Amino acid sequence: MTTIIVFLAVLPSLVLLFYIYKRDSINKEPKSLLLKLFVLGCLSVIPIIIAEFFVVDLMDIYIFDNTLYNLVDAFVCAALVEESIKFIVTKLTIWKNKAFDSTFDGMVYCAFVSMGFATVENIIYCLFFGLPTVFSRMFTSIPGHFSFAIVMGFFISKAKYEETKGKKQEINTNKSRKLLACSLIIPVIQHGFYDFCLVQDSRVLFFVFILVVVFSYLIILIIVHREHKRDTLFYEDDRLL
Repeated sequence: MTTIIVFLAVLPSLVLLFYIYKRDSINKEPKSLLLKLFVLGCLSVIPIIIAEFFVVDLMDIYIFDNTLYNLVDAFVCAALVEESIKFIVTKLTIWKNKAFDSTFDGMVYCAFVSMGFATVENIIYCLFFGLPTVFSRMFTSIPGHFSFAIVMGFFISKAKYEETKGKKQEINTNKSRKLLACSLIIPVIQHGFYDFCLVQDSRVLFFVFILVVVFSYLIILIIVHREHKRDTLFYEDDRLL
């Protein structure tokens, strides 16, 4: 039974990674780099758990209102901690890597890091809570993490494009910095809202949670399809634009 649970816990991440990898049509990313990103995503569970324990300890000391507790838990303990560490891991690994040469690549990189984290998290949850959790997370949490990664990667790619364009045209690099900020802030808001709707005891918010899950699927389908079609090289004749 344990083997089945682990297999089913890993399967959604592998399916989504295959989906995003197949849509990377310009200069396929090196498999060694993608494996490295996935493993780093898996290992990111360690600092995330440590940081979340620290935040929870502070919350237990200073926050007594249940709604406020859930709000901080969702937006800070879960969203800010997890997305920040995934962002740092991704940017440090790929920003100056020569393989990062087109506007679709950022989404691929962020997806591999995020699915690495989500896979380990999913295995832990599913081993503790069994098959019902496997199937519920298969259609909610894993696509959720994937959609946060798609948005993060979308803005990271745009930021990289602005930076490379700036090197040629000598434009203000503030736009690149703003896009990088968006690549963290918007997934944090997405993630926090997702978690808050789930943990807060409210029928209305549970209905909103369902809408958020549907919206996550739409993000995956619309942005990935559109950016796949619009994929643009940062380089021309092996030279930076």
